[in-house]
Amino acid sequence: MTPFARRRRQIMATMRNTRNDVRADDGYALMQMQLHQDMETLHNILSNEQKAVVKRQILPHYDEWVKGVLEGDSGLQDDVLMRVMVWRIDAGLYSEALDIAAYALRHHLNTPDGFGRSVAALVADEISEQALIRMKNGEDIPAALLSRVREMTDSADLFDAVRARLYKALGYALRNEGQLQEARAVLYRALELHDGVGVKTDLKALDKQLAAH
Repeated sequence: MTPFARRRRQIMATMRNTRNDVRADDGYALMQMQLHQDMETLHNILSNEQKAVVKRQILPHYDEWVKGVLEGDSGLQDDVLMRVMVWRIDAGLYSEALDIAAYALRHHLNTPDGFGRSVAALVADEISEQALIRMKNGEDIPAALLSRVREMTDSADLFDAVRARLYKALGYALRNEGQLQEARAVLYRALELHDGVGVKTDLKALDKQLAAH
């Protein structure tokens, strides 16, 4: 896509979110067509790992649209935007996904069809689950990222098990960064929320480590 085309896409998104404009509506329809084509491509891929690779390749095509929508800030339901949020999570682009999530939470937008969860529940559940898997595999996940998720979803009505898993992920990230006292407090909160969250052994080890200092 040329720089001119990218800029035009951003302007069309901003226009759609600031006034009733036929050209802007046409732009949204074109983005929906693009989204449908990309969803068809992804539907034909069996491997979730390969799907994530393809999503990272196609997501830049939506960047200018997302930028325009966020700048327009009218809060109109935008299925393209919400699908991009999900894809960014799937692709491991968590900070970029949270930029959309913050907008969606502020304007009470709905998640895409088929998800059956609120934006807060989807973001907390998916990001914490992926973070736990990646940390188990030896990757570092910034505690600041998970703290942002916690702050964004703190007032939302979530299942206790979902919130507990988020606290578990945050606690592990804090522990990995050497913030042991903070990690202990967060992990105990996870245990309070859900006894089966799976942190008891780690808490014992953490208590022992703190007692030795």
